[in-house]
Amino acid sequence: MPFTLYSAGSNAKGQLANGSLDDASEFAPCHFHPTAAVSHKVGAEEQGEPNFKLWADVRQVTSGANHTLLLLQSHQAVINHLYAAGDPSRGQLGPALADSPTPQSSFQRVQLHLERADHHVVRIAAAWETSYFVFRHTDDRKLTSDVLVSVGANDFGDLGNPAPSSRPNPQSKGKGKQPTSLEHITASPRGSIMS
Repeated sequence: MPFTLYSAGSNAKGQLANGSLDDASEFAPCHFHPTAAVSHKVGAEEQGEPNFKLWADVRQVTSGANHTLLLLQSHQAVINHLYAAGDPSRGQLGPALADSPTPQSSFQRVQLHLERADHHVVRIAAAWETSYFVFRHTDDRKLTSDVLVSVGANDFGDLGNPAPSSRPNPQSKGKGKQPTSLEHITASPRGSIMS
């Protein structure tokens, strides 16, 4: 059954994904880029703004200072899809959007190099200008460790890597022969904690 995602609040960089850069004092429908496979235009609001219905389940929503991440699971497949809106300037929306000089005021599909047929995103977190993605092998019978990918600012070591970089920073957290599963991840303005 389709539903609409709504947002309100500060929107200086389009992080509300409402199609504008204006702050919103009332909840309004979120917009998705026209190529988003999980949404479609179903009509217009009274003010003429497009209204999009989601044909997917929301798995997780998280936001940083000026960006929002959305993890959806499509009804057609048991694979999660990652979307982002807001400020791409520090690489926090992924490498494909990092070169965009303008904020993304609608949810855009995020493509990371680890998204292959055998891995998919299962958890997300957002710090001030940094994003975190946990990838898991799609075959639960495979004894592989989850992979953490961090992108964006590294001002306080936020990426979990001392080298400053806005490029994806994949890190397998498993040690030895025992695979590691990352079941929890949360972020504060300048860091993250996982278990």
